[in-house]
Amino acid sequence: MALADKIDMLTGFWAIDEKPTGSKDPFALRRAALGVIRIILDNQLRLRLVDVFDLARPDASVADDLMGFVADRLKVFMRDKGVRHDVLQACFDLGGQNDLVLLFN
Repeated sequence: MALADKIDMLTGFWAIDEKPTGSKDPFALRRAALGVIRIILDNQLRLRLVDVFDLARPDASVADDLMGFVADRLKVFMRDKGVRHDVLQACFDLGGQNDLVLLFN
């Protein structure tokens, strides 16, 4: 339920174009994205996150933009876990990676 709630909140705010800007994040969307990442990784959920975003809000621009936001949060999460910068960049240079478990491993 927590994963569905966080995804619903993120896609809803993206649909109305209320995204965090700079250091401002009054609706804790960055924290919600980190929550999505943690739930997926802790439970080893193998899913294509962009498809989940599409199901929540069938608008390709919302799904793609939100996936970019989550990818940025994942980079921060991975750096905090000690992943080297060059390894991190190589993973994201593959492109089209939205299976977080595979990407993190």
